[in-house]
Parts: sequence; C-alpha cells; structure tokens
Amino acid sequence: MIKVEFFGNYRLEFKVSEVNLEAKNIKEMLEKIILMFPKMKKEQIKRASVFVNDVAIQGIFSMRHKLKEGDIVLMMYPSGGG
Repeated sequence: MIKVEFFGNYRLEFKVSEVNLEAKNIKEMLEKIILMFPKMKKEQIKRASVFVNDVAIQGIFSMRHKLKEGDIVLMMYPSGGG
C-alpha cells in the first residue's frame, strides 16, 4: 500500500487530502486516482508535480517509476505564473 497526499487545488477543489492504494508504478497510481475521483480531469492529474519519498519524479520515464510498499507520494497542482 502507498499513501498519496494531495496539495494545492487538488485538496481545495476536490476536497481530498490523501488516499491509500495499491499501485506498481506512477502510471497505475494515476489511473486509479482518476477512477476514484471522476471529477478530476485526466489532464489535471497528468500535469501534477509528483514526489516519491521527497524526490521529484520527472522526465520521459516518470510514468514507469516503480512504487513499493510504504512509499509516500506527494501530488502538487502545477502553479501558474504571471
């Protein structure tokens, strides 16, 4: 089981602070979150800044990043500048 914590607009707009779920990688985790919270649009989820155990997960292979029992994933809503 992994713990996913939500920050920013995820927490404010969708009224969710965290969930626990089973997932083998980031892609599977995001797919499960989309199913759990249908009001969250796929684009909103896929643009998230994702940290696993306080390490930023970025780049072309980020969806394949493996998750293991006890991981803590932080999902932060991407900020806009201006």
